[in-house]
Amino acid sequence: MVHSNGSNGKQTTDDKARALVAAGRVRLTEGGASVTNDKGHVYRVDFDLGGRANCQCLGFQYSGWCKHLTAAYMAQSAASGKPEDEPMTD
Repeated sequence: MVHSNGSNGKQTTDDKARALVAAGRVRLTEGGASVTNDKGHVYRVDFDLGGRANCQCLGFQYSGWCKHLTAAYMAQSAASGKPEDEPMTD
């Protein structure tokens, strides 16, 4: 079945990241975050590792971005009071 949002029922990276934040699976740390998946595995997210963001997951290694990194940025934005869609600055 095709949904009206064009996603064919699949969650986007943003949807998955929002779910991680809502479930309390993101813990901000100095310079990054720890994001726990539903099986209890913790992924380390660094906002600036060698001049760029980084995550330990295979998705990040493959594409250069992932739901864990998105969730960490969302949590950081929420903690700082910035709207979720506002770009992060140092």
